[in-house]
Amino acid sequence: MKKFRWDLYGENVSSQERIAQSFIEQFGEYRRKGKGLYIFSKTKGSGKTLLACCLANGVMEYVDICVKFISVPELLEMTKKSYKDFIEKEDIEKIWAAELLILDDLGAETKKEWIDTELFKLIDYRYSNKKVTIFTSNIPIDKLKLNERIVDRIFSMCIKLDLPEKSIRTIQAHDENMDFLKNIMKNAQDGAATPSQGNVTQ
Repeated sequence: MKKFRWDLYGENVSSQERIAQSFIEQFGEYRRKGKGLYIFSKTKGSGKTLLACCLANGVMEYVDICVKFISVPELLEMTKKSYKDFIEKEDIEKIWAAELLILDDLGAETKKEWIDTELFKLIDYRYSNKKVTIFTSNIPIDKLKLNERIVDRIFSMCIKLDLPEKSIRTIQAHDENMDFLKNIMKNAQDGAATPSQGNVTQ
């Protein structure tokens, strides 16, 4: 969690930070109750996936558990292949059984009946067996275009963690670019920068 820059949001995120910290420090309780997190922000690059991975790494520093990460579109693609490929099926079974599973980008999938069926089977299994799941999504839980049974289970098995509508990816990229430019300009002023010499062929 030291790598997650809460300060980049430029606003009060103390409640979100407390929830995130509690997930790591009190993971035993989350695990006992089968509670995970639903990390939401409609803004791309707001840090949803990064936060989920930081949380998983934070937990693994204290607890020896099996953690799996997969995007929902990738999971559904694997599910289609698994009917023909035994290896893919084994991989999916490991995802189902993971003690901590990160399902990234929920809501990006196309609305189809078979998708609802497959997601329900997975989520119902994890709900019934109190397996901890972290979802990331740019859609609020109550706006998900999924079967009501899926949405109800997600409500029951997750604590909501809403991130600010700011792209920290853009902020970080801007800061990195400015630092790079500053160093380049400084080197040029110091005479340290020399044009590269190369042979030009035609």
